[in-house]
Amino acid sequence: MSQAWGVSYHTLAFLQQWVRQLPAEVMHARPLLCYASSVLLFQVAPVSTAYGWLDAAGAILTTALDPQTHADALPTMLPSQMQQEQQDLFGAMLGLRAILRTLEGDGWSALAICEQALTLTDNVIPRSQIVATQALAWYISAANDAVAAVQSAFQAVSLAQDSGIAALALNTIGAAITYTVGTGQLHEAQCLTQQAI
Repeated sequence: MSQAWGVSYHTLAFLQQWVRQLPAEVMHARPLLCYASSVLLFQVAPVSTAYGWLDAAGAILTTALDPQTHADALPTMLPSQMQQEQQDLFGAMLGLRAILRTLEGDGWSALAICEQALTLTDNVIPRSQIVATQALAWYISAANDAVAAVQSAFQAVSLAQDSGIAALALNTIGAAITYTVGTGQLHEAQCLTQQAI
């Protein structure tokens, strides 16, 4: 994913060294930093490091999103926009966790995580849905069901385009092109390429 952006392995290794210098309490107190580091560095950092960042961010977000945590302190409840952003981040983290599980060959676990992420987002937060749908496409592809993988990839493209976030849409189209070319659906790949242009 990171290298698709044109970032070299050397640059990613340098970024990984920089992130390692951050104190753990700083890193673990910022879920978005943990997620961003995981997305950027999962190709060069040990998988256990990515899981550690995702676990730390997940713990913070689970606590922040749990209504029981805020039952006694109504004035400190999160505003709905902030809560929605945190739900979005949580869903995206689940999607990344599913991708990591797929890359490790644990397709059943990845599928369960995808289903959890899609249930969490429930048509409210497009970015999380896109990440989860991409992860689902990866899982299905790993299970050698090419038609279902392409269908899931097209669903992710549609969600990405509806989100209005150009970079996300282009990244998702690129992933979908991979599935269509891999299954010999060259016409669909060409159509997707035209959408990206």
